[in-house]
Amino acid sequence: MRGFFLGVAVAGVLLVGCATATKTPEAAIQDTAQFEEPFDQVWAAIISTLEDEGLRVRSAEKEEGLIRTGFVRFVASQEAIEETAEVSDVLFSTMGAMPRMGYAFTIQARPVGERGTEVRATPHIEVYDYAAGLWKLGRSKGVLEPHFLKLIEDQAKSARVSAEEEGTPVVEAERAEAPAVLPPRRPMSRQRSVKKEAVRPPIGISAEMEGTVGELLDAALAALEERKLPIKSADRANGLIVTKVANFAASRDEIDRVVEVENVVYDDSGRTRIGYAVEVTVGPQGETGTQVRVNTGRIEVLDYMTSTWRRGVSKGIVERQILDSIEANIRPKEVAEAAAGLEPEERAPRDTLPSAPPPKAKKPTEAEAGRSAAFSAPYDRVWAAIVATLEESNAGVKSADAEAGVILTKWVTVAAPRNKIERIVKADNVMYDDTGWTRLGYLLSVNVDRTETGETKVRVETTRIEVYTHATHSWVKASSTGMIEQQVLDEIGAKLGSP
Repeated sequence: MRGFFLGVAVAGVLLVGCATATKTPEAAIQDTAQFEEPFDQVWAAIISTLEDEGLRVRSAEKEEGLIRTGFVRFVASQEAIEETAEVSDVLFSTMGAMPRMGYAFTIQARPVGERGTEVRATPHIEVYDYAAGLWKLGRSKGVLEPHFLKLIEDQAKSARVSAEEEGTPVVEAERAEAPAVLPPRRPMSRQRSVKKEAVRPPIGISAEMEGTVGELLDAALAALEERKLPIKSADRANGLIVTKVANFAASRDEIDRVVEVENVVYDDSGRTRIGYAVEVTVGPQGETGTQVRVNTGRIEVLDYMTSTWRRGVSKGIVERQILDSIEANIRPKEVAEAAAGLEPEERAPRDTLPSAPPPKAKKPTEAEAGRSAAFSAPYDRVWAAIVATLEESNAGVKSADAEAGVILTKWVTVAAPRNKIERIVKADNVMYDDTGWTRLGYLLSVNVDRTETGETKVRVETTRIEVYTHATHSWVKASSTGMIEQQVLDEIGAKLGSP
């Protein structure tokens, strides 16, 4: 390895010496290194280094010598980002927001010679563009590659020393200075030698539900899919479903609500990432019942200071939400008919309960929430104006019973910024995306009556309204402020007032 880094230094000198040439060739990125240690030892060192650096391994194919990681994202200065990656047309920061970048690695390892190992590290770099509101790919300038190769070398040598002198402190090899873009982290030897903190056993919550084991397993798979939790294994014979770890961005308040975790530093906007995997077990309970148990086998929070994941303890919120989704998916037909009829084809993918029959039309009581208005126009003309208004909107008409005077809309979801959603609904514990947007879903019913004075009375109400929270990737029930209902009435009035 010394020869490897010496080659980098010599190449730099040669480039400086060629400054008078008409065109200076770019220095080759040093993304490959050879180690004296055998393949198995280097492979373990790679996995350990990635874990230390907060890079979650997404796939590891040892026979192929190929490892792919997920992205780790953090706040960094614009200067550090520009030293690390080439990216064009990016607004690095905006008022109240710091520059952000992220990277993942693809690492290829293969045996060379009798005992040596060659490793190639390829970073995939992203920079957040505040103008476009999305992550843009950048091209590496060769800063991350040698740094990570040096960390792997240190880890492999430390493992060798530890194996030779079992029971003694790990001797840390000389370390290269970390690039400015990396978050600060603890020395490797200290990090590897300390004992892991004691963690309480994972929490589990159980509930007895109606239905067979097979039906409840299907309901559980649907509930996990709705929450975007990838399935790792589904053992129907033993009634066990295990998910892979899924992670997503969340605010400090959201994280504090669902997990107990210590020593976590959040980014400048008070956010970080939370990841968890769950296990669902289904089995007979008593003579006729079936028990469903959900527990978080693993729940972690990303510490932005050290760029490592901190193990936490679930507070049971995630488990309870999953149980509620399973119960909703398996609920009896008569209950589904009374629950506003949310059908999969009428909602965005992964954001719905399983199919339910259309609800029976019923008129609301005066005590129920909604907005009403009386129009001095014949019933038939008002009815036509209502149908036209709903068809022109995002909702559309699902069913219309002119004799009963009831119109039900389809379930509709729309994207909207936070300031607009907060004027339309009242909802707790909603996490918006990086751009301050999320989705709003609602279902309307319109009731039409003839009055004794000859007017036509119209009442509009939201029978169900929900907001999508990015913290738990689920829909949160909300209450309407009446804005949607009033807008519908205003549109009806405008149509009736037109020639």
